[in-house]
Amino acid sequence: MIYEILSANIPSALSSGGTLIIISGDSQYALIKSANTIEAINEYDELQLESIVVEPKWRQPCIDCDI
Repeated sequence: MIYEILSANIPSALSSGGTLIIISGDSQYALIKSANTIEAINEYDELQLESIVVEPKWRQPCIDCDI
């Protein structure tokens, strides 16, 4: 499963066997992949991952881009 959690909860999710996928562009949220159940804001099937990470929430700032 893919779990959306608060970034503050990343350490506990990782210690529970989770793997970090991505942190939101505003650094408030994270997506974690885990076989173990994690307390989360939202849960997604792994097949949804591609459609989730294209949402603006997960867009990363472009450091070397000209604006």
